[in-house]
Amino acid sequence: EQGLSIAHAIGDHKMEGAMLRWISQVYSAQGKGDLALRSLEQSLSACQEASDNGCQAKALSDMAALASAREEYPKALGYLEHALGLQQGLGSTEEQGIILNNIGLLHNAQGDPARALEYFQQALAITRTADDKRLERTCLDNISQAYHLQGNYDAALEQLRHSLEI
Repeated sequence: EQGLSIAHAIGDHKMEGAMLRWISQVYSAQGKGDLALRSLEQSLSACQEASDNGCQAKALSDMAALASAREEYPKALGYLEHALGLQQGLGSTEEQGIILNNIGLLHNAQGDPARALEYFQQALAITRTADDKRLERTCLDNISQAYHLQGNYDAALEQLRHSLEI
C-alpha cells in the first residue's frame, strides 16, 4: 500500500489504478469481495482520471468477474459490455476476444447457450485475426459446450476436433 500512497501523491493515476487492481486481487483471494469491489471502483476512478481506456476496461473486467462469482450476471454483463466498448475504441483485438468470450460464459451460466454461442463465435473470429492459438482453443471449447447444452452433440464434437487440431 506504500506504493499506492506514492502513486497517489505524485498524481500517477494510471499506476494508482493498476495498484488498486492488484490490491483487489489480494482481497478477492482472501474472500473479501466487498473490499475487492471497493478497490476496483477506486481503480476505475483512477483510470478515468488518467483517461486510460485500457486501464478502465481491465478494472471493469475484474468487476465483472467479482459480480459473476456472486451470480450477479446482469451486473457482470453491464461491466463487460462497457469494457468491450472501451477495447473496441482502442482496437485491441485480443482483449475484445477475451471479453466477448467472457460475455458468452455469462450467457451460458444464465442458461442461454444460443446467445452464448453468438458471443463465442464473435470471439473466435476476432481471436483468429489476433492469431492467439490458446484463446482460439478456448473459444472452440466454449462453442462445443454451448452446442452440448443445446443437445447438438455432433456440432459439439466437431468443435472439439477443431480445438484438438490447433
